[in-house]
Amino acid sequence: MKILIYGWKISDWSKSKTSAHALGYNLYLAFKRTSHTIYYCHKDDEDLPSVDIVVLVTYRHDGVDVGLVKQKTGAVKTCSVREVHLDCDFSFLFNPEHFTNSETCMVLGPPCNKELLYPTVKEENSVLIDHYWIDDYFGVHDRNDKRDWTFKIEAWVERVKKGNVYRMLRFPNEKNDMLQYQKPIEYTDYLDYLAKTSGIETFVITHRECYTYGVIDMAARGTRIISPEGFLPRCLVDVFGIEEFTDENTFVELLNDEIDVNQLKENVNKCMSFDDIVLIMLKKFEEWV
Repeated sequence: MKILIYGWKISDWSKSKTSAHALGYNLYLAFKRTSHTIYYCHKDDEDLPSVDIVVLVTYRHDGVDVGLVKQKTGAVKTCSVREVHLDCDFSFLFNPEHFTNSETCMVLGPPCNKELLYPTVKEENSVLIDHYWIDDYFGVHDRNDKRDWTFKIEAWVERVKKGNVYRMLRFPNEKNDMLQYQKPIEYTDYLDYLAKTSGIETFVITHRECYTYGVIDMAARGTRIISPEGFLPRCLVDVFGIEEFTDENTFVELLNDEIDVNQLKENVNKCMSFDDIVLIMLKKFEEWV
């Protein structure tokens, strides 16, 4: 079979800037370990190879013309991974909340590169505050209370912190809003990000997510995750035992709770390896080709 991985083309780990980008590269590497012919193209590439299957790894808002990609490649089927693309023939999903019917969707377990993600030794009482959310990349912080609690959480942490507090930086203007007590973790490549966050004991979600691969990165390495209630998809909260808070009092209680290290170490076993994910996808492809 000839298969095209289409979306964010990553030539090596240094080019992978987010957990979502890492998803595409992990899939590509797993497909390359099979006996099939695998191509990897960027969503802006004009020249596309002739293939049997196109695997789309992009955001829905990336503006990909799926019909044109199918026409150029002569693919029998197009499928999306991570999100439902209505123009694709099929979608492989990690969030069961997006499932519609078995004819067009299949739900897979939380994806995890188990060679990179495994339980690590933690820095006692260390806390990582996630980046905030903005409406556009170079815009200002979206302070809508229904979507983002960053400033509230920062104030709560400052009052009760017992160890180092780190702040994830993603957007260009975000460093200007850092508080003096925080240590920055700059926007960097995926492997460097993993190295800098491996010792974090507690990761605090700050903004609402549709499905966050960063949570899997943390959970698989035995990091405790706490989140405002309703900010994360239920599937991740349930699988990884993520505890939720509703106000400052419940936040402080969670932060001060004793951590069940052994339970957190089991989270990596709740994930599905990319090789297993690819085997399931290939079985579906064989039905089509």
